[in-house]
Amino acid sequence: MNELFHTEESLSPRLKWMQRNHITIIDDGDEVPPEKRFRVKHGMASVAAGPDELTACIEACRILNLKGWEG
Repeated sequence: MNELFHTEESLSPRLKWMQRNHITIIDDGDEVPPEKRFRVKHGMASVAAGPDELTACIEACRILNLKGWEG
């Protein structure tokens, strides 16, 4: 073991929300228009897209009618 201290992984509120709601983000890179670069998948279905991860997550939250990660 090369770690000085053993620490537990601590996820951000948004990453916890993504795990709880089975949300993943795909970066499609330069192959798509910039406003749709980050695609949000809910399970196997693509549900939203945005120019950055945060915007894509907010759009998915709205479309799926989910409670946000802020509370």
